[in-house]
Amino acid sequence: MIPQLVAERKLKIILILSLSLALQALSAQYGLPTGFISLTGEVYKKPVRGIASVNPPLEVTIVSAEKAKEIFKWIKESESLRQTESIGVEDRWARVHKITQLLEQDGILAAKIFLRSKNSQFKVKTADQSIKEWSYHVAPILLQKNKNGENKILVLDSYLFSEPVSVGTWRDQQMMFVTPADAETLYRPRFSALPESSQFMKNWAIEDIRKMDDVLKTSIAQEKEKSERLPSGR
Repeated sequence: MIPQLVAERKLKIILILSLSLALQALSAQYGLPTGFISLTGEVYKKPVRGIASVNPPLEVTIVSAEKAKEIFKWIKESESLRQTESIGVEDRWARVHKITQLLEQDGILAAKIFLRSKNSQFKVKTADQSIKEWSYHVAPILLQKNKNGENKILVLDSYLFSEPVSVGTWRDQQMMFVTPADAETLYRPRFSALPESSQFMKNWAIEDIRKMDDVLKTSIAQEKEKSERLPSGR
């Protein structure tokens, strides 16, 4: 019996090491920093305060405050994502969809938060101090366990902020010209590309991925063309 247990433990160690190497390879391929979460990192699959009404419960990784800032920095500074930072308002869903897809490949499950206006347009000051208008906005969310052991929702929105923020702060930034009764907050799994996407999605939709790739390629090409038109020395 003991030799069998030893063999099983050896097999588990080999599997863990193999998984670790695979994650590192994915990190290198997609420009992700390694070590976001350990192999035993906790994934929350139960309703938490603020998303208790979501059915089925969302899968969201719990990270420390430091890890959340590290991920946020990657979102801001990753070469592939920086090329789409100034993507048009109507296409920002594609960038967020790509972010959650890349995070999943590194073992991090981020859900999404949508803020949608029922009858009017949000008028919002972004992180670069410009004013933009939209009918809905989306950002990735993760969880952070606070000192009381409760899970707090963190919104990672580099378009509006310079660091992870609470849901309340994220909403307030967009509510200057919209009444609370006119704004709807939606929580969706990482697979949901748009606010009208089903909350019951359990996998990536091929059509959404194709649209995402097309939108991002177009955005990158437009940015490249714009930079090439700038006079030299600027």
